[in-house]
Amino acid sequence: MNTHAPLLAATDFSGPAQQAIDRAARLARERSSPLHLLHVLDPAIWSTPRRLLPGARTEHDCRKQAAQSLRDLADRLNNEHGVAVTEGNIMEGRAAVLIAEQARAIGAGLIVIGAHGGGILRGLALGGTATKLLRQSPCPVLVVRRAATAGYRQVLLATDFSATSRRALTVALAAFPEATLTALHAFIIPYEGRMWLAGATSADIDRYREEEAAALRLQLNDFLKDSRVPVTAIVRHGHAVDIALEEIELRAADLLVLGKHGASTFDEILLGSVTLNLLHEAPCDLLLVP
Repeated sequence: MNTHAPLLAATDFSGPAQQAIDRAARLARERSSPLHLLHVLDPAIWSTPRRLLPGARTEHDCRKQAAQSLRDLADRLNNEHGVAVTEGNIMEGRAAVLIAEQARAIGAGLIVIGAHGGGILRGLALGGTATKLLRQSPCPVLVVRRAATAGYRQVLLATDFSATSRRALTVALAAFPEATLTALHAFIIPYEGRMWLAGATSADIDRYREEEAAALRLQLNDFLKDSRVPVTAIVRHGHAVDIALEEIELRAADLLVLGKHGASTFDEILLGSVTLNLLHEAPCDLLLVP
């Protein structure tokens, strides 16, 4: 990720979106990067109400209000963060598609969005804007859950040694050079249940787990060998989501970094997906790297 590339912050002017905008402004100032704002209008916000309420807002009214809100937002960012907004656009259509298209158009190095409502995946079954965006974004997507009171200091990278995990490591090292970075790999023993059924003892299982952990520690160290700054390496037995959540709490991590997985829509809507479960459960901000 080019740390001086433009940042694209998408907003619906909600509370969670305001937190995301503040984080984007902080990052733009730190990186001396251009900041672009985008608001996507949903045609349903005027077409459906107008059929039911003759006095409902028109498309012109909605655009006029959104334009003023963007101007007010740009003024606030300039006053509070010392950041000049390069451009503020209003587009109409499918939010996820248009955000991704705009990111490509401006050569964005990062998209910043808010975690809406009680969780980014609360409407997963219906297909939320955020989850659709994560499938088609041309650049990393930062999902903001917390107020941007300080820069990221404790960054946790969850890795499975894949190519996407390696890209995620590269992005994390480049984007947050002053943060403390921890790389985590969680594992479970294949066929452990069958081992119990075959008569393996607790000592046998423990020995097998430790042997596997030792081999994975070597693999993780090899994965990190080209890092130019110290990275704490952790290998733990257990399910990836549970272990990651525990480590976030133990280390007071303020950012979780993941490489995106799932090449198809079907892959990414599986409830067992590590990425999607962490998007739903993680209490901190999350950076997803395609």
